[in-house]
Amino acid sequence: MLATLVEHTRTVLAVAFSPNGQILATGSDDNTIKLWDVNTSKLISILLGHSWSVPGLAFTTDSETLISYSWHKIIKLWHISTKLEIATLFDHTDSV
Repeated sequence: MLATLVEHTRTVLAVAFSPNGQILATGSDDNTIKLWDVNTSKLISILLGHSWSVPGLAFTTDSETLISYSWHKIIKLWHISTKLEIATLFDHTDSV
């Protein structure tokens, strides 16, 4: 299925497909991460927590965790099933 996903309010900087092929994650200049159902193209959830752009995303191999980073020197880990933040890693001296 081809679709246009239009929920972000600013530029999309990162995309990542879950290894199981069920979820597409998008990171944006609007400081959000959006999770999409690949089969229906519907928005599943919006992950909030970054205070700056989200230029990088990666899923763990089991598709259970999403790793995001932001230009505000922070990495976040998100539990996909609950859509909750698991951890925040900081103390980087510059942008990640």
